[in-house]
Amino acid sequence: MRGYTHYFWDFDGTLYDTYGLITDLCMEVLAHCGISAPRDEVLRLAKGSMGDVFTAYCQDADEHELRGLYNQASEKAGLSGMQLYPGAEKFLRMSHLQGAQHYLYTHRDNAAIAALKRDGLYPLFTDFITSEDGFPAKPAPDALNHLMQRYSLSRRDCVMVGDRAMDLDAAKNAGMDGVLFDPDGFYHDYPAQHRFADYVSMQTLLKVTAPT
Repeated sequence: MRGYTHYFWDFDGTLYDTYGLITDLCMEVLAHCGISAPRDEVLRLAKGSMGDVFTAYCQDADEHELRGLYNQASEKAGLSGMQLYPGAEKFLRMSHLQGAQHYLYTHRDNAAIAALKRDGLYPLFTDFITSEDGFPAKPAPDALNHLMQRYSLSRRDCVMVGDRAMDLDAAKNAGMDGVLFDPDGFYHDYPAQHRFADYVSMQTLLKVTAPT
């Protein structure tokens, strides 16, 4: 497998292990609605989207209000529940030293950028697209196409790394390769072009080595 020179990164569940936090916040919103739900089921649904959680358990509630409650709880929690996956920082730094460029593409707000700054990774990224930039949600390719056009990138040099089907579908719709990060086997049936369960295997897969 050839290497890539431009990496487009999802945030939640890919660079950062945040689904424990996301699940807790969803359950907090459900409890506010008087609903008790199995945590593993909430996690499974949250891997799709928060909307999937609210649709499954709060069909009669106002989704806008539920999202507002979620956002309030998320702001209160801050960055404390956002921790890098083991090996993610090493991969970013090693590939950057090899000349790779990194771009963030997430549905999360600018808290994702704040987390990168906190962890000293902000300088490794060329550009960022968050929910606050107003692009259509994945799997629409608009944000990826925007970045490729902005930096005059060849699609064959680009890869989208994400933990959900929508990430890889966005990559496919933009004409670039996709790599699935699936450490818990949520998407074992998804026909991923490439997949990995940890960053050590990803280093091997994508030919990222320490410069000599």
